Amino acid sequence: MKRLLIAVATLFVFTATAQAQNLKWGLEVGGNLGRVTGNVNGSNGSYFQTSHTLGFQVGPYLEYQFSDLIGIQPELLFNELNTKFNSNSSSLAGNGTFELNGRTVYLNLLSLPILVRFNLTKSFSLQIGPQFDVILNNTTFYQDNPTTSGSTAINAFKTFNAGGTVAAQFDLGNWLVYGRFNLGLTNMNNCTQDSKWHKEEFQLGIGYNFSRFFKKKSNT
Repeated sequence: MKRLLIAVATLFVFTATAQAQNLKWGLEVGGNLGRVTGNVNGSNGSYFQTSHTLGFQVGPYLEYQFSDLIGIQPELLFNELNTKFNSNSSSLAGNGTFELNGRTVYLNLLSLPILVRFNLTKSFSLQIGPQFDVILNNTTFYQDNPTTSGSTAINAFKTFNAGGTVAAQFDLGNWLVYGRFNLGLTNMNNCTQDSKWHKEEFQLGIGYNFSRFFKKKSNT
């Protein structure tokens, strides 16, 4: 999956100079309200706080219109997802020590949403598609007591995750304004099998079409 993301990043670089009439590219930046959810099986408790935490996202996007009604919009975003473990999460380490107990975790994701655009008007579209995430700074905890020589550090979250995104976007000249909801569909839990963890994010942001500066002016 990392090789796929590298290939997509390379694609963004090479298409940045494209002159296709229906292709646009630019930069987006926005804020996230995100969290990770994961209830303890067999009880009403949760490993995480239920409130959403503020983060941000930034990165390039491509937009290609197949027709006036439909298009595609892949993006490559640096995406900050923050969540906090509850104080009862120490059971994740079994007889060992869970060092993230009660702590806020700042996850840096490389996110690849691939959105299909349905253009309802010239300036408003609805979007839906998959999103793939790679955690760049996975956080570790100790399965065994870290004071012993045989302690084992294990990543708390799985490195690769996939989900779905729905969005609404206004295109205002060379500017765009969007709102999105992303729900993780794969289990992020790398600690134990007694609970499934999923991320969710509400996103609001703006973008600018930089390809306008590279369009060749037609001779008249």
